[in-house]
Amino acid sequence: MSDVLQMIPMDMLQKNESGRIVEIVGPHDWKHRLQELGLRDGAIVRVVKPGTPSIIAIDGHRFSFRSDPNTVVLVELLPA
Repeated sequence: MSDVLQMIPMDMLQKNESGRIVEIVGPHDWKHRLQELGLRDGAIVRVVKPGTPSIIAIDGHRFSFRSDPNTVVLVELLPA
């Protein structure tokens, strides 16, 4: 088994799937704002409702999240 992480964009997660944030790619201002909301490297995010906007859960808090074409949140898919 390989130790290489398989990263996917967070918006590809399905309902009730979880991922560990590995990297946020995009403009510094957007990255900083997402980090203020709790989307930072190592955080576990779960998709409550996929779509645009989606509803995600981090640390027991739920957020409405609309992805931006210039900013990508990459996650490592976690086992169910």
